[in-house]
Amino acid sequence: MVSQVYLVKMTIREVFRGAKYNDTCISEIVPVVTPYQKGQILRVYTNKTEDTIFIDTIHRKKVILDRDPSAVFQIIDTTRDKQWVIAIQMPTHPGESRVETSYFLYNTSLGCKLSSQDLGQHVGELYDFDSGNGTVLLNYLNLKTMNIDQLDVNNAKALCIRARQQAHHKNDKAKGGSE
Repeated sequence: MVSQVYLVKMTIREVFRGAKYNDTCISEIVPVVTPYQKGQILRVYTNKTEDTIFIDTIHRKKVILDRDPSAVFQIIDTTRDKQWVIAIQMPTHPGESRVETSYFLYNTSLGCKLSSQDLGQHVGELYDFDSGNGTVLLNYLNLKTMNIDQLDVNNAKALCIRARQQAHHKNDKAKGGSE
């Protein structure tokens, strides 16, 4: 028995012409599925050694969001619905020299990780989130003006989706693609 049925409308927006054929061949359809909807993420946390960021959902516990045995993660802030996370990453063994701290923005529903550089040329440290009028804003240090600015996280979500599409397209090319 089928419990859910989805209708999908597809529009072909671009065509990459092959060397042999003039028509459009669809060899694979990969839906962009949001694995965790709002309200399904219960908790975002690190393990004791702080080398892994986990999320707990209503269905599963200890889902790995990010892991790096050579790093330490610290969670700076999360949105109320746990869809967005700001974390910093530092080396586990810094040695004798200056340690670089990297700021990352995660979208838990897409499993996406964006560095501050991914977010924009002048985006520095990521601080926290503000909510209002149905939007979530990321507060960050603008490296050009040295002021705190805001970025709508929907812009970051678009970057995540674009990065997933580019990765999928790159995988297709690596597999040889179709002509």
